[in-house]
Amino acid sequence: MWVDSVKKVAAFPHQDTVFALRYEDLSASPAATASVGCPFLGISFSAEMLALMARSYTPQSSLSY
Repeated sequence: MWVDSVKKVAAFPHQDTVFALRYEDLSASPAATASVGCPFLGISFSAEMLALMARSYTPQSSLSY
């Protein structure tokens, strides 16, 4: 299902209206990925965006079900 979706996006005729964001890229290089994604959205990238996310994220050491 995911592979089919990726193929459909790749075949989409209006590639200038599509931005492919990979979670792996975002988690490995958040600043680099965001600095490419922000202009696509029509906004300016600011390092403060990442700082805000870092302050608001609290990892959980264990999950309870």
